[in-house]
Amino acid sequence: MKATQRTEMHHEEVLRKPNIPVWYTKRYQLALLYSMGFAVQGLLMYNLSISIVCMVDHQYISGPAGTNDANVSSEINISFTMPHECSGEHNTTTSRECGQAVIYPSMATFWSKWAPPNEYSSIVSVCISGSTIGNAVVYPIGGVLCGDDFSLGWPFIFYTTGGIAALWTLLWILLARNQPSQVPSISTEEKSYIEASLRHRVQMSRVRRIPWRSMFTSRPVYALMADNFLTNYGLYMLLTQMPTYFNDVHRLDFSSNGAYSMVPVVCMGIATFVCGFLADLLISRKLCSVGVTRKITITLGTLLPGICMVILAQAEHGQHLFAVSMLCLAVGFVGFGMCGFSTNYVDIAGQFAGILSGIGNAIGSLPGVLAPYVVSRLTPNGTRSEWQLVFYVTAGIASLATVIYIPFGSGELQPWAQPKDVEQTVFIEKPTLKDEVPVINGSQKDAEEIISNKK
Repeated sequence: MKATQRTEMHHEEVLRKPNIPVWYTKRYQLALLYSMGFAVQGLLMYNLSISIVCMVDHQYISGPAGTNDANVSSEINISFTMPHECSGEHNTTTSRECGQAVIYPSMATFWSKWAPPNEYSSIVSVCISGSTIGNAVVYPIGGVLCGDDFSLGWPFIFYTTGGIAALWTLLWILLARNQPSQVPSISTEEKSYIEASLRHRVQMSRVRRIPWRSMFTSRPVYALMADNFLTNYGLYMLLTQMPTYFNDVHRLDFSSNGAYSMVPVVCMGIATFVCGFLADLLISRKLCSVGVTRKITITLGTLLPGICMVILAQAEHGQHLFAVSMLCLAVGFVGFGMCGFSTNYVDIAGQFAGILSGIGNAIGSLPGVLAPYVVSRLTPNGTRSEWQLVFYVTAGIASLATVIYIPFGSGELQPWAQPKDVEQTVFIEKPTLKDEVPVINGSQKDAEEIISNKK
């Protein structure tokens, strides 16, 4: 009787995952397409940081080489118009921010209708790892286009990235749909599995009132937004200023600059991809709670990059391999932090994750303006001692995220986001045999009773 009451109260249901390879499923194909969208965002976000060095070297901007007086933040670059804005001899280059700001909050809303809960971290990590692909590709492409032996020059960096963005937009319009039922080519098994696993979330989406007051008096919300802001500060500083750092301190020619800058970004993509699958593994195997898992990933993604930057500050001219190795570790560990806070919005906000993610990422985009400005003020001459101060300041800012998130962060759905009636779904990977019974809330016996009641 006790097991029956518990079953009725929680509406528990056992779902069997279809025996389909993940990369043949529509949800992972869309995750790959979404990852390509993040790659395009990376191209548009950091193409200007490459072009700045090129324009300085070719005296398109007045002032000594290494000066960073331009605003190099780039949430959205209007890529086709940038060369015309930068063509004047004394013009100060600016980037324009508008459309790309929606990509992170739209991810929370889109995957709330596509990603089963036990795959959410993995799918999100696939998506956001694409941004590092764009960051990695833009550096060598920029180095080639800005090279003295290549006639196209720096304006074609913007033409190339803008054309790629237009192509991806066409693919998204043709292939993506809001929910599985709108995709004719999806298999019946996959569609049924997704819809059944997200049945409670679809019901939760019919919300008429947003609890603004409760949301903005919640400590986990402020901890998450602070982590978003502080992690992004370290990320923007490293990604947008790496070309200038190599140029100022190590005196690398620009073709080498592009190659050296690419390697740390690739490490970040790998770390982000691995982090999502490890997080799902820790949670699904009940090795750690959701909250502990998020705190582990965010600690790895903020504290360890700070330590690496302190070590990186000791690199001297000529120590190229040492500098690149420390950058690989610093930027790579940031990938764990990105994976942590990107998934935490759904953890604590549930049905309001899209709204909260939009606000959090709006705040998190501010370092795109702040970090380059701080660097430009701290490195007027581009000396090694000035760059040491930059790394020390950035390390302190990144580490502060751990100090805030550990005591105040959470992985639990907050009371203001709780639905009135929650349907708990238990996932299994293959048909349940007599000796292979899914474990619910740590009790195999409860799972057996629930399955028998289902029959």
